[in-house]
Amino acid sequence: MVASKRINYLDCIRGFALLLVILGHIYIYTNPIKVWIYSFHMPLFFIISGFLWSNKNIDIKITIIKRFKALIIPYILFGLVFFILRSNLNSSINLSLKNYIFSLLTTSNLGALWFLPSLFIIEVMFSVLNKLKIHDSVRIIITLILFFIGLNGNKYYTSIYIIVIYRSLVGFGFFVLGKYIFKYIKNIKVSYIVIFFMLLVNVNLSLKNSCVDLWGLAFNNKVLYVVCSILGSFTTILFFKNISSKFENISLLNYVGINSLIIMSTHQLILDTINRITGINSYGTLEGLFICTIILIIEIPIIYIINRYLPFMIGKLNKK
Repeated sequence: MVASKRINYLDCIRGFALLLVILGHIYIYTNPIKVWIYSFHMPLFFIISGFLWSNKNIDIKITIIKRFKALIIPYILFGLVFFILRSNLNSSINLSLKNYIFSLLTTSNLGALWFLPSLFIIEVMFSVLNKLKIHDSVRIIITLILFFIGLNGNKYYTSIYIIVIYRSLVGFGFFVLGKYIFKYIKNIKVSYIVIFFMLLVNVNLSLKNSCVDLWGLAFNNKVLYVVCSILGSFTTILFFKNISSKFENISLLNYVGINSLIIMSTHQLILDTINRITGINSYGTLEGLFICTIILIIEIPIIYIINRYLPFMIGKLNKK
């Protein structure tokens, strides 16, 4: 029973984080809500992925094969759909096999799908690091060095192909943080007053640092970026951990969290279509919430069709 509650609570966090992703893509960079969302939403995904890591004793080769099926195959397949449809919605994107391969290798013109190859790289890196016969303190030092290199990648990368690696190094730091701190998070209880105070600090610091973007390695003040990423992530985690003791699950967030791969891979195509129909690319706060609701409603049949008839799209190759 405890394990079931834990899974629901993590799915709710993942669902909430994905709602933030959708809203972040709806709002413009000057919107304070987007500024706050971007201050921590992608680090939160990497931290939760670290929470869920359980391949400690699995062979590296097996890890690579399993994660390739779960992450890279969906990246390739959804990437193809995304590239074809977006090229029809955006005349500036030239539809060709060469450009599609270029987009896959650079994670450009594929929206939020960039997260999948980065997570694959991160999990393979951690699997290798975890197999080294070294003390945990040495692993942490290595992680901090790689994280620092990633944070400063925008100063040094000269090729669009390299930026993928720098992104992954930043994500790797948050992933390892999640892996090592989860055992402590499970056992602590924080009051709602403290959580609310953490939220206020996070919001104020994020507005001070302006809008950041992990995809583009745009961090502004790097110290503020790291603080906001950690503070915003753990504010969210502790809040949902608290309410999980009162609710078995939150149906909408649980549903979105369970189907996060599908929604992450398709919501921007829906948004692009809505923008083309309405002729609007910029929405106010309330309008954005309405558009987000419309996107989620449209996602329901897409989720059903993919889960029921196209499970290979989400890496479930052994299902008919």
